[in-house]
Amino acid sequence: MHKGFAERHDASIQGTFRAVFGIPEESAWNVNLHKLAFNTWVRQSQLPLRLGGCGLRNSGRTSSAAYWASWADSVQGMCQRFPVVGSRILFHMIAIQAAAIPIAAPCCIMQAELAGTWCEAQGWTARPTWVDLVAGVRPARIDHSEAELGEWRHGWQYFASDAAEQLELTSLRQVMALPSIRSNAACTGKARLQSCTGRFAPTWMVVAPTSGALTFTNVEMQIAMKRRLGMAISFEGPDAHGYASLTTNVGPGSMHVTPAGSNPGDKYLEKREAESQTEIVSVCYGTHMCQCHQVTQDAWILTFQA
Repeated sequence: MHKGFAERHDASIQGTFRAVFGIPEESAWNVNLHKLAFNTWVRQSQLPLRLGGCGLRNSGRTSSAAYWASWADSVQGMCQRFPVVGSRILFHMIAIQAAAIPIAAPCCIMQAELAGTWCEAQGWTARPTWVDLVAGVRPARIDHSEAELGEWRHGWQYFASDAAEQLELTSLRQVMALPSIRSNAACTGKARLQSCTGRFAPTWMVVAPTSGALTFTNVEMQIAMKRRLGMAISFEGPDAHGYASLTTNVGPGSMHVTPAGSNPGDKYLEKREAESQTEIVSVCYGTHMCQCHQVTQDAWILTFQA
């Protein structure tokens, strides 16, 4: 895949993702507030769901595996339907795979082998030969104990790309642990990412909303996604980073989410205890009145009134 096209594609995906979930652009990103670099959450979002990401796959990283897998899935059919052409393709593939140095061959076939070699360089150790693929070798069935809820049988791209994704996950953990460079360094970012990779941890992102119990409101979905990516949580505030405006630039009509134990969440908890089952209560913050509405166990929406 052309690098420029892949980068534009990924940028477009990320732009839509930011717009849907109310995430500021890189130029407006507050590292001190989030305790997270902009590129760090982007990298996490590009990991597969099973590795703690959001499935917004990195096109550049996935392109080689996808190209090799497209050949792996189709070479047997080509040889069966077009024996003469198929035998010539197979001849070149075998020669390239066996050669220690590049040899003359059609560009598309050369690129297919180079893509497979790239996957091996990322750590894939079980790449089949082209002869085996023509003979009908298919990917092994994934062990049931490793399957996620709703998993389908994986094709070659899953296995060809898995090593590169695992390598990216390892690299991301190292970045989260900085300035420590120890492989076993402990940090909150690594712990959060590890929890996101637990079995069935991303099920909430893919389950069909067939009932009220399985349905998120827009606000709940935004909060859940931002917490998965380790961001400070805010919603529709004049300040894209939420907390800052709670102490500096609070204005009518702004809406924010704040965790339990911090102002004005403390006031809300005291008020709610006094009013028993009241879910929405009014509190005073500075010179502004606002309503607090609990949306998760430790998050509230604050609606400031004129």
